[in-house]
Amino acid sequence: MRMTSVDKLTQLALQGEEWKGWYDTAHISITEWCLANDVDLLHFVAVLAIISPRMSVGKNVSLAKAYFVALKANGSEVDTHRHVPGLIGKTHRRALEKYEHSGTIDGRKTKAFADALLGNGNAIVLDTHMATALGVNQDKLTKNKRVFTKACDRVTAVAKRLQWTPAEVQAAIWTTVYKSTHTKKFLESNGRIEDYL
Repeated sequence: MRMTSVDKLTQLALQGEEWKGWYDTAHISITEWCLANDVDLLHFVAVLAIISPRMSVGKNVSLAKAYFVALKANGSEVDTHRHVPGLIGKTHRRALEKYEHSGTIDGRKTKAFADALLGNGNAIVLDTHMATALGVNQDKLTKNKRVFTKACDRVTAVAKRLQWTPAEVQAAIWTTVYKSTHTKKFLESNGRIEDYL
């Protein structure tokens, strides 16, 4: 299996360098919002991460906030997902239901996203845009442990080369790839969580 070289990934990271602090800025903004709204930070980040697949940043934040409105209105975390319109059944509702009953986040990508939003600089979020950057099929990246490990090793190698954290490298590469395919949409939204809190 051929995967995008460390050299090429380094170029992609440098193209998106201005966005390498995306997670740090998001973490600060989310923490401030949670404090101002009396919402548990870990809980909010978990919900935000769980409903992130197949969502724009704006819709992701909007639905996460709606979840906590529903939680306060219904007084119980269990089955809160049932009271939030706009969630995707298998993708969001099942994962939220599991979280509500067990407190665990399913999926490597989702768990890594939560970790990165909580300030873990070693978290590497591997989604469809990162699969594109790495030159691999998303299914292989998700389901094949060897491919997943190799992808993480590539991002970590770039981080060592640039003396950035792996999360910074991933954010920069992600932005470069996303902007190349969603320029107008990206420029309208800025792709920043803090714009929607």
